Amino acid sequence: DLYRGQGRLAGPRTVEVTGPDGARRTLTARHAVAVCTGSRAALPDLPGLGDVRPWTSREATSAQSVPGRLIVVGGGVVAVEMATAWQALGSRVTLLVRGKGLLARMEPFAGELVAEALTEAGVDIRTGVSVESVTRENGTVVAVTDTGDRLEADEILFATGRTPRTGDIGLET
Repeated sequence: DLYRGQGRLAGPRTVEVTGPDGARRTLTARHAVAVCTGSRAALPDLPGLGDVRPWTSREATSAQSVPGRLIVVGGGVVAVEMATAWQALGSRVTLLVRGKGLLARMEPFAGELVAEALTEAGVDIRTGVSVESVTRENGTVVAVTDTGDRLEADEILFATGRTPRTGDIGLET
């Protein structure tokens, strides 16, 4: 049987499911409960970030228009893919990478070749920088880095990894 709703561990082999209509049902497994939470974008803990309405990969792949200027934060596969796509669509992209280079989990030459191609395409790549604060002023995103740079853009995209959706599923007890 399939039960749709919010699941929460309620004891050994027991799950409480609250359905979309608010009805609660307790289910007990014969052998085990598999917790398959999915994931969400991992966002840094920056004050006021929610007020800025940053993009994650989800917003970036469903946007209805091309921002004139886009800041992409991250240096992994998703950050590189989004920088490539948005630059090709006409956005002026600035890529902020905390590490020394792109695609750090791959062979160094791969990141170097990608960085070279992105630079040739017009992407402004800045390595060894972190975002310290981000605000939205009169519709413009303002990001300040730990090097003191103040960058302005129409949107900011955080491609800084993923984290499991484990909040409020009963693991704390």
